[in-house]
Amino acid sequence: MGGPYAEGATTLTRAFFDGRPRAPIYLAAMRQLEPIYRALEASLVVESEHYLLSPFHRPELFRTPSIRADLRALGSAGNRAQTRCTQDHTRRIFLVARHQPGRLIGHLYALHITDLVAARVVGPWAARALGFEEHTRLNFLHYPCIGDLGAYREELHAYLDAVPRAAHDGIVQEAVLAFSLRGRLLTELLSERDGQPGIRRRMPARGPRTPPRVLMRAEES
Repeated sequence: MGGPYAEGATTLTRAFFDGRPRAPIYLAAMRQLEPIYRALEASLVVESEHYLLSPFHRPELFRTPSIRADLRALGSAGNRAQTRCTQDHTRRIFLVARHQPGRLIGHLYALHITDLVAARVVGPWAARALGFEEHTRLNFLHYPCIGDLGAYREELHAYLDAVPRAAHDGIVQEAVLAFSLRGRLLTELLSERDGQPGIRRRMPARGPRTPPRVLMRAEES
């Protein structure tokens, strides 16, 4: 599987395993992701009764409080100017929420549902791998109200599979865009850390399990 999902996933993998300081890039990413998650989650609250979105209005998935907790606990809660990519993603979420709210499912998949994968796969050892002190807990990867992350994700996939076919194209379009923007943001942050702004690297990658039917084309694009 290639496309925008692979770009974002491989960029994040490089942040973990390229042997350079990793804690600063995590904190920089959290500062930029906070307004994006805040936009998505505020929109999901407003549209909680929408016929497509109601199964996905799940406060236990919301990451904004967790991101803020990490920034406070790790001493990086200060304001920082949003990157162009962060601004683009935030504006897009609000635009979609205003005019075609059902398409928010694409952004929810690229953010909330893929976060469940990260929490399950790297959550237990992420803090140590990123270079934080022993026993540090990364709230972003911690879901205290969800017992079995794998089973919970399968439940969400079942709801995604039930999305009417007429809505697929719009959701796929937004998922492709969300994956691309998230990958671009991580690439920009890593390039800034490396002292090479604007450089984009692509690496081959393997993705997660077969996605729900509605999102398969998003991950193939």
